[in-house]
Amino acid sequence: MSTLVLSLTLLFAGLLALLYAAGKLAARSVSYEARLMAAAYLALAMMLCHAAALISGILAQAPHWLGWHIPGLLAIGPLIYRFTQVRLNLPGRNTSWQLHLAPALLSIPGLLIFLFVDSPTKLALIGAARAGILESTYLIIVVITSLHPVAYALIGIIELIRALGWRRYLAEESVRLLGVLLVALGLMSLLLLVGFIGQNRFLLSVGTICSALFIPALYILGRRYPYFFDELQSIVERSKYQNSQLKGKDLAEIGRRLNSLMSSEKLYRDEELSLADLAASVQLTSHQLSEYFNVQLKVNFSRFVNRYRIQEACKMLIERPELTVLNIAFAVGFNSKSVFNTAFSRETGLTPTAYRAKHPDSTPIS
Repeated sequence: MSTLVLSLTLLFAGLLALLYAAGKLAARSVSYEARLMAAAYLALAMMLCHAAALISGILAQAPHWLGWHIPGLLAIGPLIYRFTQVRLNLPGRNTSWQLHLAPALLSIPGLLIFLFVDSPTKLALIGAARAGILESTYLIIVVITSLHPVAYALIGIIELIRALGWRRYLAEESVRLLGVLLVALGLMSLLLLVGFIGQNRFLLSVGTICSALFIPALYILGRRYPYFFDELQSIVERSKYQNSQLKGKDLAEIGRRLNSLMSSEKLYRDEELSLADLAASVQLTSHQLSEYFNVQLKVNFSRFVNRYRIQEACKMLIERPELTVLNIAFAVGFNSKSVFNTAFSRETGLTPTAYRAKHPDSTPIS
């Protein structure tokens, strides 16, 4: 594959990652998980654009940018690991994790100092990097930074197995798919590292193409499995309840309280509503309420709340034709139209606009 094609492919993927990062931050209310994913996409964008600039030779025109992919490379593993911890409610999610970002943060002062290195030295380094002939010091830096995502991919798989057990890890399709994604992330780094050190153009090309395709692949998987993480969270939650925390609790009364809070007080309209808030309202711990949802109702917290939101949205789409779909999404507690559309389609099999169009008494406004 030609140098031009490789560099353009990497540049396209880098800009796509940057667009995804912006998209994660575009919602009216940005969750902690969305910020983590935005940061991960930004880290990927840094890595891919730097690689494109190096391969194409453009970096030789701006040598002061040499090495500025390193913070992204050192941050991508911890960010994805943290997102997985929080999103799946894994053990250790409440512990301090900022130390995992220390290598990425510590690399920034080093790069700032490196800015003062003269241009001829940097150009020589760029030439050596493109030729695959680096001094031992720089080679060690390349090896360590490249193996960093590999280590976090392994940590992520180990955490999943610890949370679920080996049998369930192998049995659940969504868990296996997450494992494959983590392995793919690690393999991409390994391919690029081995290809770079061994000056194997084939491995470099494969690693580059895989890195570039990883971004659109994530998007396609997100569209194909829009509830991927919801299903994973339910699997993880159910695995925790070997010993029930609801012994002695009146399950029927819990159901009545929840229905009253949702139907009468309409707590679901609060887009900041959390599991902890709802648990306090029904005088349970977060763990107990999570168990009630996952074991008794076979849904997670998010889907439980969204069902009430969609139920009201269906009424508003018919009875309030003057309101746009976005107005209704915000009114019932969603913080973005895309999330609303996804949840609505999951529960009704139709988009909000299509649902409204099926009722002649309403005027579709999208």
